[in-house]
Amino acid sequence: MTTGSTSTATTHPGQVAATNTAPRCKTCGGRRARRLTSYGGGQPRADAAAKMAAIRLGNGAHVHFNLSDDCFAVVRAIDTDEVTP
Repeated sequence: MTTGSTSTATTHPGQVAATNTAPRCKTCGGRRARRLTSYGGGQPRADAAAKMAAIRLGNGAHVHFNLSDDCFAVVRAIDTDEVTP
């Protein structure tokens, strides 16, 4: 499960990005993750679509299931210096 919060990590100047934590994710390795896109859990084949999006994005992108939003979120782990507490 992923827990969400807002941080000051940005993807573009002035844009605030939401970051999430998935404590059991081996790919994230305890780091926070930035959501790149998401697919609603009720959509047919949403998991497969999210996995394909992660493959296309590459560079460490992978899928988390976010229980609170009921969606498959494509995320990428971010370095700790990108996040301000």
